[in-house]
Amino acid sequence: MTHPLHHEAQRIVETLLPALRQSPADPWHERTQGWALDWLARSAQAAQAPAPTAATHWRAACEAAAALRALLTVAPAEVPAATPAAQAVETWLAQAHAYLAAAEPVPPPTPPATQGPALQATHQHAHRLQPNSAWCFVCGLQNPVGLKLRFLQVEPGRARAYAVVPEAYQGYPGVVHGGVVAAMLDEVTGRAGTGTDPATARLFYTARLTIRYRRHVPTQRLLRLEGWVVRDKGRFYEAEGAIYDHETGETLAQAQALLAEVPRSELARMDPEAIGWRVYPLEECPP
Repeated sequence: MTHPLHHEAQRIVETLLPALRQSPADPWHERTQGWALDWLARSAQAAQAPAPTAATHWRAACEAAAALRALLTVAPAEVPAATPAAQAVETWLAQAHAYLAAAEPVPPPTPPATQGPALQATHQHAHRLQPNSAWCFVCGLQNPVGLKLRFLQVEPGRARAYAVVPEAYQGYPGVVHGGVVAAMLDEVTGRAGTGTDPATARLFYTARLTIRYRRHVPTQRLLRLEGWVVRDKGRFYEAEGAIYDHETGETLAQAQALLAEVPRSELARMDPEAIGWRVYPLEECPP
């Protein structure tokens, strides 16, 4: 049975094709149309394979969205990256990564040498991606026991992430441990005011965190995390956050936070390279 994420990736591709057929004949449109038709054919073959696993469908969705994202970044000027279609693609890429991190929690591969600062800046602008670190429990992409969440700056003062929490982080069977729920809310409220540039991102300590657990937060289910700034006072800011069931939209947990900016003297002692603090393009799907 095709996973909903794979199905949505197929819908995106099928929506793209009519627009491409009506577009002017040029190498970019022809290349994109050829890729879309090829992916649909391979997708149909994968669906007929014996007992395809959930991870197979997640990878197919990730592959489709990543390839389309890469094509959009080299599109001609009349097909800008910052379009609703591009934003839909980046959202599904983020969701695909959430599923992949839960299914196979392994460190991501080392980025190729070609992904230098210029290309990272392009990805950062197109995706609105915030930086990640290496070992943070919530956002550390090399932490083998972490959640590996990727954060999108959806608008100034508002951050979003998607998560599929593995059973290893349960309190009761099928229910995410309350401490892990708190960790996710702590991170997303702090991310609300962070920004996307690793060099100038604002980092914060949590001074106060108040949580309301409204429903059980389920494991192995796609969750959407939202955090937003309520009042920015400079060195301090107040934020709110929530965890939603992505499919139903139901609010599962909420938080109010007071955050204090990390002093510049402490920031000066941090080595961004040592802690892996940079933007990791979503195209870096696990192998």
